Amino acid sequence: MRTTRPSTRTLQIACATVAAALLATGCGRSADSAADKAPAKIGSGKAKGKLVMWSMGDKADKDLQSLAKKFEQQNPGVTIQITAVPWDAAHEKLTTAIAGGNTPDLSLIGSTWMAEMAAMNGFQATPATFKSSDFFPGQWDTTKYKNTSFGVPFIADTSVIYYRSDITEKAGIKGAPAGDWAGYLKDLKAIQATAGNQCEVRP
Repeated sequence: MRTTRPSTRTLQIACATVAAALLATGCGRSADSAADKAPAKIGSGKAKGKLVMWSMGDKADKDLQSLAKKFEQQNPGVTIQITAVPWDAAHEKLTTAIAGGNTPDLSLIGSTWMAEMAAMNGFQATPATFKSSDFFPGQWDTTKYKNTSFGVPFIADTSVIYYRSDITEKAGIKGAPAGDWAGYLKDLKAIQATAGNQCEVRP
């Protein structure tokens, strides 16, 4: 439980610096700022107070901890508390916190949750000091809701499908499996039909 709370100006400074390493930013919610779609204005001076951050996963990310420590060194009046939240519990924990008006100052957010939680007025708009041109367009777009950015890209993964060409050729598939879900499922069923029960298809 937090015993102290930074001022709005302090929170904005902290969000701008630490959010550079976050997938999305959810700054402390308040009645006058929760629905504010205007980019936060970054004040001058050192940040002060306690800043609470949720990091998704069983353990707090080491790189994130290192970043937090550097921020504390640059701002001696700040204490950063990083709380690890398992991914399987993160969605419910975040939506409950937003609904109750008791959000952390910063949090990693699954990109597929952005629109839902932004619609709940759970985020503060991304500070204008972050430029979309510094990120890949596809990454930046995951932070947007109704043309407003509510976060900063942190992690980008590229999924790769490995397959055995001898099995796909036997199933009559030329080249890699189809690039859309319907076609991919069709190809998997064809593989299952020719390869037998050793291949399990899960839609």
